[in-house]
Amino acid sequence: MRKKLLYLATLAMSAMSFGQIFYEDFDQGNFPQSGWTLQNSGDLNWDLQVMNGGGFNENIVYVHGSFWEDQDEWLISPSIDLSTADAPYLTFNTLLFYVAPENPSEFNVKITTNGTDWTEVWNWGMADIPNDWEGRIYAINIDLSAYEGQSNVKIAFNYKTPKQIGLGAYFDKVQIFDNSLYAGCENTITSFPFTETFEDDSASRYCWKNEYVNNVSDWNFRTGTGDEGMGEWVFTAHNGQLNAAFGGLEPQGSITKLVSPKMDLTSLTYPELSFWHVNASGMYGNEKMEIYYKTSENGVWKAIPGAVYTMFNTPDWKEAKVYLPEPSSEYYIAFHGTKQNGLGFGLDDVTVQEGSYCSPSTPSNNFQNGADVESKYVANDFFVSSGTTYKASQLILNLISSTPTEEITLTFYTDDNGKPGGQITQFESITPVLREVIGTWNSHSVEKMTVEFPQALSFDGGEEGATYWVSAFVNSTDENAVYAWETTSVINTEYSGFTSTDGTTWQAVENNVDGVFEFVGNCSETPDPYDGCAPFTPSNDFENGHGYLNDFIAHDFQVNANSNLVFDEIVFNAMTENSTLGVSLFFHEDNNGLPGDVVAEYIDLEPHKVLIGAKGGYFVEETTVNLPSQLSLSGGENGKTYWLAISIYGPTTFWESTSILNSENTGKWSANGIDWSDFDSEGDWDGVFKIVGECTELSTSDLDKFDFTYYPNPVKDYLTIQTNLKIQNVEIFNLAGQSIASKIKVLSGKIDTQNLSAGVYVFKVMLDGGKVETFKILKK
Repeated sequence: MRKKLLYLATLAMSAMSFGQIFYEDFDQGNFPQSGWTLQNSGDLNWDLQVMNGGGFNENIVYVHGSFWEDQDEWLISPSIDLSTADAPYLTFNTLLFYVAPENPSEFNVKITTNGTDWTEVWNWGMADIPNDWEGRIYAINIDLSAYEGQSNVKIAFNYKTPKQIGLGAYFDKVQIFDNSLYAGCENTITSFPFTETFEDDSASRYCWKNEYVNNVSDWNFRTGTGDEGMGEWVFTAHNGQLNAAFGGLEPQGSITKLVSPKMDLTSLTYPELSFWHVNASGMYGNEKMEIYYKTSENGVWKAIPGAVYTMFNTPDWKEAKVYLPEPSSEYYIAFHGTKQNGLGFGLDDVTVQEGSYCSPSTPSNNFQNGADVESKYVANDFFVSSGTTYKASQLILNLISSTPTEEITLTFYTDDNGKPGGQITQFESITPVLREVIGTWNSHSVEKMTVEFPQALSFDGGEEGATYWVSAFVNSTDENAVYAWETTSVINTEYSGFTSTDGTTWQAVENNVDGVFEFVGNCSETPDPYDGCAPFTPSNDFENGHGYLNDFIAHDFQVNANSNLVFDEIVFNAMTENSTLGVSLFFHEDNNGLPGDVVAEYIDLEPHKVLIGAKGGYFVEETTVNLPSQLSLSGGENGKTYWLAISIYGPTTFWESTSILNSENTGKWSANGIDWSDFDSEGDWDGVFKIVGECTELSTSDLDKFDFTYYPNPVKDYLTIQTNLKIQNVEIFNLAGQSIASKIKVLSGKIDTQNLSAGVYVFKVMLDGGKVETFKILKK
């Protein structure tokens, strides 16, 4: 019986016994080794042969068929005591050559407990083997739990073949382990960094398992990907003796996931997966490996965008890194192997740890080639993980040039189904801040060039992760000059590069290559825009821009009943021809679905801007405005509607808007900030913004006391006071504590402040029941 799950890997757990009951590698002494016996019925028998690599180690046991006699050859182990074993397993490595199905050979494993009666526990008949190979190596696992408690177990390796076949079978490294080998596999890995080496001394190797997608083809642990004398295989592990491998001589189209043990990644802020891989090309191509993940045992496997490794002829071990999205307490990683036309995919030294950086990059491949950027735009993609915002300040790229590069143009794009899409922004003719010659290519210099952006760029991974593109172009008047972006066939992103003569019409580069580059920046977890009851309206992929912000544009928001909204920061998205200079904010009460009285106003504040995209010829800037002090808005007993109005000083600018309404009313427009109307005839729109603050719940006792609100602050003409208690008196003090006015008239909740000089004043309001409210007001 062929076992359906092959365990391979390294758990971060306490020291444990590997449970090895029996081991034989046939590398010591004469053959047969002590205690082993041969049983022969033909003119040939089992013998030793030297074969290194591919899961074999020095001497292996083999037998060939005969042209003259039928073969029925037995090699029988010494007696093995399983009397105290817990769910024992037998493992060995084997290779079996192709024989025509009409004249099949058989390779069997049989067991006896009395030395006489044999039971077959595994059979690899040639009729069950595809006829598209010449020699295939497997790591075999056989469940021996039926023999627990037996003290005199012997194992026989039996090869049968009719005469005139002439081919045979090989095996090596016979081992028996009890269940302690798998002890701890049900545990969750919680200690990081966690590293899997796939070596014999790896405690977690057996906790990895095969999950079959198409055909029953195993990942196994071996040395390299192939065997001596079988083509341009890889014959070494990255480190040590063993690695995991898939493909090679497996049937074409076989797909199997190598699944990790369960991990709890919640302690990692930016969990990083790194590993070493090798992928030698066969006559018609190479294997394919992708990385998948799921966030629970019964979850759905998701591919990590960009984590695709289908490199053309990568015979040397190379390191790759990828950030793991959606970290959870039950996290699984899968190396998804597809057998194509290569010579096997090798995997080694897999590590999960806290990432030291998250900047997208594609490493050099020893100056393999270059893509012309003197006459064409050359674009490469990069990926930002889900739930992550990447802010970049510099780009480092390797440029092959005949003369030093004085200026370069960089353009950033969204993704359009695997090619550059809409332009986000362009930095034209930037002078590099650093140039370093790091080598030569065809007599030309290879420059490592650092370009600093005029302003930081922000790339949002969104809910599912997002792909972006960056292109390079050198505008040279020298017809003989050579400027080329260094390229590599080691694809480190989801797509290979694209070229364009005009920056708008794109075609894939030849030979599927990537440009060599590295961003300089940092990752941060994308904050949830909805914090408690703080109002927000999310972007809808830069759907449109409504409302000319050089006038006054207002959008409403709600404050929950029985709570105060306390905040000091506003963030909104502006669509602008250039860059916003000054921002004025006005907070209004609601007046029957229109902005009413001003609660607070802040004039000509300096914004902080981050370029996040482009739409219709306008830049899209995430604009953050910090208030001079905290503002508190009360929801009262029933909840209240307020309005945020914005007016800017600067170039033509619109408020990014969405047709997905997130409030009670559509946006409003005003030429003077007083008279309001719908700002557009094309339907209902909400402006994209968020209020950064927190909500404090009012206790029942607070509500019982009284409701009190005043506005605007600063004030120019009239100060409004709203309260559910009767106002008995209002007194005004200067900052020296001197009373400058008392018994102030309050008409319809309004106080005339026109006679006050500009400055800061303290208002003391006496209410029914002896209640007193004191607050400061800035008089303009």
